[in-house]
Amino acid sequence: MIFDTDDEILNSVIKRLGNAALAAFLVASSFAQDDSELPSNTLAAATSERSYDIDKIEELFVEGERPTGAEMDLLEMDRVYRWKETAARSFKSGQYEKAFPQLLFLARMGFKDSQARVGFIYLHGLGGQKKSNMEALGWLGVASIGETRPAYRNMFKQMMAQIPSEHRVSVDAHVQSYRDKYGADKMGIQCTRSRTGHISKFLCRYSAEMDQHMIRLMMLRASTLDDTTLPW
Repeated sequence: MIFDTDDEILNSVIKRLGNAALAAFLVASSFAQDDSELPSNTLAAATSERSYDIDKIEELFVEGERPTGAEMDLLEMDRVYRWKETAARSFKSGQYEKAFPQLLFLARMGFKDSQARVGFIYLHGLGGQKKSNMEALGWLGVASIGETRPAYRNMFKQMMAQIPSEHRVSVDAHVQSYRDKYGADKMGIQCTRSRTGHISKFLCRYSAEMDQHMIRLMMLRASTLDDTTLPW
């Protein structure tokens, strides 16, 4: 059984968490603080006019393609990272309709911040999206596994703890299907957490990025060698 907006049981569960408190918690904790996707935590930065060409991301989103790091070169990876930046700014400035297609594309590529933000949009029916508690649980479920922000894991656990026992099997299966399809490890994404003093940072990047750097370095070195220096 799949729950959605019309499901009174699950909607009442979510309401008991308190939508206003939930929104404040997500935005103030994981979405607005110490986010490496933004140059700083100021409103000015969040509403910066800096933008990137997203034609390609929209095309890929429509076609349903999900390229992995192993299929991309460094320039393509850098473009995705820049998409993350502009999508994060749109989300944090409340431009949910603009942010949603970008975030959904990135979520399907395995980026946890984007997955959690998509879950938030579905949970509250923002940006013209139909409210869906099951979609919210699916995306928060995949964002909460592995190395991740504690806020994502804690919020997912709180929501799951409120699911009636008779519906737990179907909800678990739904969440697992998202983890199987969109898990960071499935898509070649590696996430790390670090702390400098009192500042905690969370970053997700392509696992193949270092391999690509090494390949480029080797190619550059080979191009500078004279044939007479080769041993054969």
